[in-house]
Amino acid sequence: MATRSASSRLETPRKQSTRPTRRATVYALVTHTFRSLVVFDRALFAALHQPLRGIRLLTRLDHEDRKSATVTWQAPTLKELKAFLGRLKSVTSKGFIRVHFDPVPPTITNVFPFSIIRPNGGVILQGKNFGDHPGQFLLKAAGFKGGNVSLGDLQWSDTVVSGIIPNIFGVLDQPARLQIVTADGKFSNEWPVTFTAAREVRLLPGNIFKINMGGHDRYNFLELGDETKGYTARIAHVSDPTPGANLFGGGDGTDTLVCQLKNGWVYAGFEWSDDTKGINGSPFGPLPEPIGTTSVQFAVAWFHDTFSSALYGLSITALGPVGVPFQ
Repeated sequence: MATRSASSRLETPRKQSTRPTRRATVYALVTHTFRSLVVFDRALFAALHQPLRGIRLLTRLDHEDRKSATVTWQAPTLKELKAFLGRLKSVTSKGFIRVHFDPVPPTITNVFPFSIIRPNGGVILQGKNFGDHPGQFLLKAAGFKGGNVSLGDLQWSDTVVSGIIPNIFGVLDQPARLQIVTADGKFSNEWPVTFTAAREVRLLPGNIFKINMGGHDRYNFLELGDETKGYTARIAHVSDPTPGANLFGGGDGTDTLVCQLKNGWVYAGFEWSDDTKGINGSPFGPLPEPIGTTSVQFAVAWFHDTFSSALYGLSITALGPVGVPFQ
């Protein structure tokens, strides 16, 4: 009787795949009915504390009748979900509507109160589902080029993210929003904040003022300045040098300098030039100094004796957003 050799009975072993098996996932809206919420809660508690093989309760909405609820379930297949729910005691399940569901949307829940929403300011926010790998931390506003800027120096965890706003300029104070984009491309909700632009103090140029030189002197002199000259304006009122013209005394009057600032700029202060003389009282007349206001009004009362003059220079400054024009 012929027999096969041992070698003929041996088969070449198949190469086993090392790739992990991925189970499909479905999401389904299911309506449950029951005698009372207590019954439903007990049934869920008992079922969800058993090995579920990928079955999870994601959202739950109890109805006003307190005898029904709509639940979003996650499961490998609808067949397995139906089999699992069929084992719930005293609970009827129906519907099984398949839906698209993102189980872990990133969500901002709080911005730490000591966060500074301005250029070079540090911002810390709290939330959930940000992921363990850094994504993007955005500050969004209509006045930003491109609509948003990305914060730098990120510190990232699943529940807390911090970053530094870049040194942007040429923008105004404005409403803004913070948003997280996770490493896998999910967008969080937008959290409203107020962006405050970086500020600087600058000398106001004379050409933005409407200047009226008062009095009756025949010889009045005005020189407009700017930041390169180091002053806003220089004004002189000089006696008439014509022989016999000043036999009856000197001169006096009030000069006015007025401008309206815009784009977040406000009046900051002023200085007289070192050679100032012949000034009578406050340069604002009866009005208070307009610190922090957009309307700048000077009323400089001057005087001089016979064969003399009144002379002054003004350096007027304003505080406003870096890189933004005065008007």
